[in-house]
Amino acid sequence: MDLTLYAKLTGKTIPKNQEPYYEALIARTQAKLESILGWSFTPTALYQEKGKTQRDCVCPDIPQSDLLPADEVKGIIKVFPYNWKDKFLHIDPFQAVYAVKLVKVLDNREFITFKTFENFTPQMEANGLGRYIERCKTCFCDCNCKDCVQLAVDADWLTIPEESGLAFPADLFYLWCDMIDYYGDPARDITSESVDGHSWSKGKDALIAPEATDAAIVILKKYAGPFGLVDRIPTV
Repeated sequence: MDLTLYAKLTGKTIPKNQEPYYEALIARTQAKLESILGWSFTPTALYQEKGKTQRDCVCPDIPQSDLLPADEVKGIIKVFPYNWKDKFLHIDPFQAVYAVKLVKVLDNREFITFKTFENFTPQMEANGLGRYIERCKTCFCDCNCKDCVQLAVDADWLTIPEESGLAFPADLFYLWCDMIDYYGDPARDITSESVDGHSWSKGKDALIAPEATDAAIVILKKYAGPFGLVDRIPTV
């Protein structure tokens, strides 16, 4: 989101002297949205594969030497919690998935792969994005690796294009605009006021932050990742 796109979506004209204020609001509300959803709008490569074990499923004693070479990365690798009981593995919103692995993450954010899944099915939704991978019931490790490993996924993740546009989900953009307007309103906490003998009061709905409304919760849950806070936002 930038000022040009915000003005386009809201129909507002931002005075030149208020541009720094609105740029700060955009950054603030982006950070809030990212915390709620549990993922960054501009993902970066934080993890790197050190190598792969000679044999699959050698957990928990994963060697750190005599490793096979790391695979070529096609997208960006993210790491998620792994629950061996889950049929559908919950990850951040993606456009395409290239590799799914069970890994042991080291202290320096490198990881060692001890199982690369040859058979997995990304679950795509009507909006062209996915958040779940259906696991192959017969190709996951049957060993003592239930609590000491994580899931590494190489994918093209949902992100804001370098040139802002509606390739990013429109419903998220409009919610973001509502948040900018709400947090940019200095009178948002004033419930009633009297001026020149005329009084007014805000309705209950006007006091609720946009991201906490029932309609917004529905939108946020469509895009929340496993680290998201959306399920903990109270509805009013």
